[in-house]
Amino acid sequence: MIEVSDDLVDKIVELSPSSRDNLLTVDDGHGIKRLYIYNDGEKKYAPIDERRIVLQTGEVSNVESFLALVREETLRRGAAVTDSAPDNPKSTTTRKPAAKADRSETLAVVRHDGSFMTVVFNAKVAKFAPDDRVRLDSFGYERALSPQWNALVGALGKPMEHKDLIRVLQRLRPSIKRYEDLMRDLRKITFSDRTNITSEPLLQAGKNQNEYKVDLEVRAGTDSLSQTTALPSSFDVELQYARGGDKRYATTIEIDLSTFIKGERKELRFTLIAPDLPNVEEAAIDDEVAFFRAETADIPRLLILQDY
Repeated sequence: MIEVSDDLVDKIVELSPSSRDNLLTVDDGHGIKRLYIYNDGEKKYAPIDERRIVLQTGEVSNVESFLALVREETLRRGAAVTDSAPDNPKSTTTRKPAAKADRSETLAVVRHDGSFMTVVFNAKVAKFAPDDRVRLDSFGYERALSPQWNALVGALGKPMEHKDLIRVLQRLRPSIKRYEDLMRDLRKITFSDRTNITSEPLLQAGKNQNEYKVDLEVRAGTDSLSQTTALPSSFDVELQYARGGDKRYATTIEIDLSTFIKGERKELRFTLIAPDLPNVEEAAIDDEVAFFRAETADIPRLLILQDY
């Protein structure tokens, strides 16, 4: 809220919406300050009683709660009528208890049709403005991602030694398909101070999918033993996107294998890459918005925008 003199109100009206303040405190020149609110529908400020202004804000962390919030606001801002319609979560009316026990009619509320209400979804959050004309109230939804999604994203693109890779995969165990097979293949190599990589990893076709061929040299005393080991080049996961969501999304995680010098030996370094993850994330958000649209189909004038 900003404070201005009475002769500046007309000039402030000309400001762009991003620059304009919705509430103004105006000195009428006689020592009395009045509160003005900007009405976007009428394109002007109008005086209001400050005691009637109750600013509302709210934040939730999942789309179900956000949906419940929006639907409740359309009821609270609806028109009271006399009706005998039964309760229905998706009905345009909801029943209220009669004021008197002998009252034959039921007081109901016609759900607000969504006029001047806007919901905007982007990649991380969603915002709900119950009235675009005055823009006093604001409700938000900041998506809480599932622990498995966060664990995967946190491990991507970071070169890891063998033991660090094993720990990451153990955290992702609930989401990895054929986890036991993957771990068996990756545990073939147990690095010690006598293990050395004698060739760069070579990617080639394996029995089921592409795999790396790696030549190892293991010393036992003065003797050395060389062998060729096959390691997987990828694995499949299926995991939730948003916390509390029911749907699981599948994608393939690629393993980039390289070597690095550690002391006098050459060891393997593992980097996880998920090239299709942005598409999976977009699909998950699209599903969320589609769910929200379906559940608000009975609010015909509600404007739902996707900004991502």
